[in-house]
Amino acid sequence: MSLLLNIQLLPQWLALSLIVVVFVAFSIAGFLIVHRFIPVAVRQIHNDIAGFVFATLGVTYGVLLGFVVFVVWGQYDEAKTNMQNESSFMLVLHKNIKVYPDKQASEQMTQGLVTFIRQAIEERSAAIVEGPSGRASQTMDQLLALVDNLVPSSGHEQILYYQILEHLNNLIKLRSLRLDALREHSPSIVW
Repeated sequence: MSLLLNIQLLPQWLALSLIVVVFVAFSIAGFLIVHRFIPVAVRQIHNDIAGFVFATLGVTYGVLLGFVVFVVWGQYDEAKTNMQNESSFMLVLHKNIKVYPDKQASEQMTQGLVTFIRQAIEERSAAIVEGPSGRASQTMDQLLALVDNLVPSSGHEQILYYQILEHLNNLIKLRSLRLDALREHSPSIVW
């Protein structure tokens, strides 16, 4: 497992503390090495020029870091919104399935949806480390087949059927967006 994945699995406060400590330690070590091996007279000659160079680099780095934080935060916020919408569609879909008049079909669809939800939760946890599995996709295909085999007989059943189908399609779309967000990341050149 890579170092980056190990850091992502740590609690945020611990990962942030670890990153800050490591970079501060490298900075202090570099400072001490320079002061130990380069005489003051040599360092003093270059102070004026180094000040302007470091100021320019600092501003450039600050602006770049601001843009990176903006982009990453936007991606995070979008993924969070998609995940919340996915959860909402699961809840609404569950309620629509529960009130479907054909009790046998309703039970089968409920069982399929519950299985999908469990697998999606397991997939979300495992996908961080090893990538998404296909179990939840297979369960979703089975649930789609169950819905596809429904034959609504009354107007009420037709309305529920179309609502179930619409929410199921939205759930598939949002799941796809969530999995895409897991695969996407900022280019490594930025980091």
